[in-house]
Amino acid sequence: RRLARRLESGHRPELQTEQAARMQVRNDGDGRVDDAVGPLNALEADRFVEELRSFPFEQMGGAAWLQQHEWLTQLNVQAHVNASQMRDEFVVEALVLHEKVPLLVRELIASELWKLNVYPLLKDFLSKEQSVKGYLLLYHEAVLANLLEAVLFHAAACESASDLLGELCDYCHRKLIWLLQTECAPPPRPTDKEALKAQFLKEAEDDYLETQHKTISMSAALFALSIGRFLTEQLPRLPLTVSAKLLEEYDFLMLLVALLEKKPWEHRGADGTLRRFVQGQWLRVGEADARRMDKSEAQVEVRQSARHGCAFGEEVVVGVPRDGVKVV
Repeated sequence: RRLARRLESGHRPELQTEQAARMQVRNDGDGRVDDAVGPLNALEADRFVEELRSFPFEQMGGAAWLQQHEWLTQLNVQAHVNASQMRDEFVVEALVLHEKVPLLVRELIASELWKLNVYPLLKDFLSKEQSVKGYLLLYHEAVLANLLEAVLFHAAACESASDLLGELCDYCHRKLIWLLQTECAPPPRPTDKEALKAQFLKEAEDDYLETQHKTISMSAALFALSIGRFLTEQLPRLPLTVSAKLLEEYDFLMLLVALLEKKPWEHRGADGTLRRFVQGQWLRVGEADARRMDKSEAQVEVRQSARHGCAFGEEVVVGVPRDGVKVV
């Protein structure tokens, strides 16, 4: 309420400079890092959220679009910092207050459509002339999916996007199917340093943007897995069309079983080395960490409460253990 009164009185925070936008870390004086502060405060986040808008395809990549992409990136970082530090989640509150969650879903679908229909036509030009802008256009989908992953954890945010939840379910289904159909594996790396250097140089010369495209698509698909989990947790509060899509039209349970069988977020090389896809890159996993459950696998294993809207409205609790589907 205090924030609303300040905004109504005409107070508008200035857009932060590049230096102020950097991640700040508190230090207690003895060299030990305390916790992350984040790039935004509540007033800046509210201003950025209020200014968000949709862009047609022909304006994507322009100056205004790039400015909004920067805002969304900072909002995404701040939302995850607030969640990890268990602070006041003012980014989520601003998105719900200004009714911008449906806009995030629309922009996510638009970014996916751009990648499917426009990027193949501009790939050669972007790789040679505008590689940085091409990367930002591809990365935009991952930013939006990651932001929605943080936002849709809250029931109020899910309810505020009720009109577009059907499209979001379609998006999550497409991404899970992509995970099942695509061979997700890190490129083989030689052990010799000179050979590894030569391989990196060759990748940069060939088509580094296409490599980033695959990595970003993998990240967005795993974010969609988390979004699907949050939607299933909030099913009793959501329209029945969402339940019908998840449980009948797409049969998410069977998709999750297939994902547990394939585990696209893991890859074991010919030499027995285990790698996992973590934060946009394939990392080697030691023997001790190999026994721990991966975050993506935990998203599937978690028990979910759902109301089946087309089966007499009974309450069902669904869990997906390693050996199949369990319905109680």
